[in-house]
Amino acid sequence: MVTPKKPQAKITIVKTTTRLPDVLLQKVKHRGIDEARSFQEIVERALGDYLRKQPARKRAKERER
Repeated sequence: MVTPKKPQAKITIVKTTTRLPDVLLQKVKHRGIDEARSFQEIVERALGDYLRKQPARKRAKERER
């Protein structure tokens, strides 16, 4: 039996501007070159990891118990 695939949500890519210290930007770009990853890939991964972490509010409530 073949299971039909669920339609994937359309992902819209947006352009954004951010201000970073020069030294940080250069280090990230050089690391990306070493790992054959683009700056965009590194930023997407870092932000995704950040969002997957347990929210700060929840951690604070657990410490109160």
